[in-house]
Amino acid sequence: MTILFVDEEYDRGPILHQAGGVPVYPNDTPEKIAARVIKVEHRAYSEAVQIWLNKQTK
Repeated sequence: MTILFVDEEYDRGPILHQAGGVPVYPNDTPEKIAARVIKVEHRAYSEAVQIWLNKQTK
């Protein structure tokens, strides 16, 4: 997943942080995949905020 700063165009802002994907298995349901994705998103957004804060203090 990629976390971007928002600008005037969709998915065109500068990249702040990128995180890896999740595995998808043959018997997965959308709910199982979503549960894996949300864990990655929560971690990645926390990391992105920390990266942004660190840049602000330098």
